[in-house]
Amino acid sequence: MIRQSDYENYDYRQFWQDDKRLYEDSAERLVIKKFISSIKNKDAKFIDLGCGFGRLFSEYSGFSTVIMVDYSVNNLKNAKELISRYVKNDAELINKVVFIAADVTNLPLKPGIIDYAMTVRVIHHIDKPDRYFAEVARILKSGGTFMLEFANKRNTKNILKFFVGKTRISPFSKEPLQVGATILDYHPKFIKSLLKNAGFEVKKMVSASNFRVGFLKRHVSLKILLFFESIYQNIFSFISTGPSIFLKAVISLSNKSVQSASVKSGKPQDDGIDTNYQLKNSNDKKDSNIINASRAITAINPADLFICPSCKSEGLEMSGTDSIKCTRCSRQYPVVGGIFNFKD
Repeated sequence: MIRQSDYENYDYRQFWQDDKRLYEDSAERLVIKKFISSIKNKDAKFIDLGCGFGRLFSEYSGFSTVIMVDYSVNNLKNAKELISRYVKNDAELINKVVFIAADVTNLPLKPGIIDYAMTVRVIHHIDKPDRYFAEVARILKSGGTFMLEFANKRNTKNILKFFVGKTRISPFSKEPLQVGATILDYHPKFIKSLLKNAGFEVKKMVSASNFRVGFLKRHVSLKILLFFESIYQNIFSFISTGPSIFLKAVISLSNKSVQSASVKSGKPQDDGIDTNYQLKNSNDKKDSNIINASRAITAINPADLFICPSCKSEGLEMSGTDSIKCTRCSRQYPVVGGIFNFKD
């Protein structure tokens, strides 16, 4: 069991500041651009599950509805500020973005309403990814697409360490590998098997950040690294030895009927932007032009989007401007700063 990462007490922007992970960021964007560029119809609902501070928003900002989900309210506040700056405080553009604080294994969303889902740098914080995949399958429409990234146990570094005797843990076994207190590396075959059990069919696999080596990052220009990264992603991804693996999976049509029956019965399915994101000083004055929270809320009808994560009822309604209420169990969830907070 891994310890839950607490991004309420840690500013996740620090992890990416000063361009120290610019290669990783750029390598991940290469994959995401390829996945999203194949989507012709942007008149759809796109959800970023575990969105952090909105680092990747610019890659999917063209969709008609964008839903940002994270467990950390602090992350979502930072994401809202970053996105407001990115869209230049355009009220119409910001109103198409929904900010939700929630547990990704218990999402407060109706079944079958999402066209495209994405999750990056999240699964390594989840010790039961099968529950998560079942939730994603539930909220996706028939034929919906799930784009996911996970930390790869069978990476080149782990393989070399195993063969030279620096570790006895085989990178080829399917069991997850715990790294520190908060991270789990997963074997590609293990993740694929869980996706299959959840009703997904994997259409594409891409090995990413393949040259994530300190020496190379210090002595080789980013442009050259990304040139070879792109070649590797396009030609050698089948080797799947990069530290990050991206999968593009589609929910099967037959699985949705099973999902729908489960939802109706009330039984949970437990088995189964802009790269300018430098950290601001915490004492800096807030941008006075950031869109007012109430204006962001007016574009959202809870009845069209949410279910109660506690009792699974679809009977949710706004209670004033600062909370949302379940008409079945009377549970109330706060809405603060334009963020719907469904955390326990």
